[in-house]
Amino acid sequence: MASTLPAPPLEKDRMPVIGDIMKAQHHSYKIIATIGEGGYGTVFEGSDSNDRRVAIKAEKYSKSMLHVEVCAMKAAARVHAEHICELIDYAIIRSLTKKLNL
Repeated sequence: MASTLPAPPLEKDRMPVIGDIMKAQHHSYKIIATIGEGGYGTVFEGSDSNDRRVAIKAEKYSKSMLHVEVCAMKAAARVHAEHICELIDYAIIRSLTKKLNL
């Protein structure tokens, strides 16, 4: 008799929740609210230690495309692209496998 094994779980990581403090390369950010969700992740409203409001993108999956997004945003900043937001900070937090784009 053949046994049926359960499907492996999706590689979906824990997303930040309201009130979490996220540490990146240059600053720490507090998650304040959810702005929107999409296929690859969630965008949160956050604030830094100076109460500056920021948008924080957290990726859902551990197979990250963060490095591609960071390179694209840095290139856009070099040419002063009008419709691209400023990249303030970013981090790959390995201990919780959360991916952030700030």
